[in-house]
Amino acid sequence: MVRFVSVTGMVEQIKDIDYGKLGARVRARRKELDMTQEELIALTGTSTSHISNIENGKTKVSLELVFQLANALNTSFDYLLYDQYEHPVGVLEHIILRDLRELPAEQQQIVAQLVHSMVLNQTGK
Repeated sequence: MVRFVSVTGMVEQIKDIDYGKLGARVRARRKELDMTQEELIALTGTSTSHISNIENGKTKVSLELVFQLANALNTSFDYLLYDQYEHPVGVLEHIILRDLRELPAEQQQIVAQLVHSMVLNQTGK
């Protein structure tokens, strides 16, 4: 069992890192940013084959490189690994808040109303 202190301050345990999931998140985030592998390579100082192997889950990734990838992809360490935590709620909250901050105030209000409606529906109030 490997222990990590996440960016959000929670201590979580990861049994085994699923490098396939990590690579899929790296690829998805890179594409969200319309970033090429070459641009990511330039920001992380790694090689084309290494980035390709990471994105395809064919290689292990050092802790240092996960942080470099997170910085280059303008995201958090938690985002790249969140689905591997045993208790990812705090990480999911962090991701939701990060994305919510990117929306204009009017859309933030719509999201808040939607969430409130969902909670009311769930609780039967």
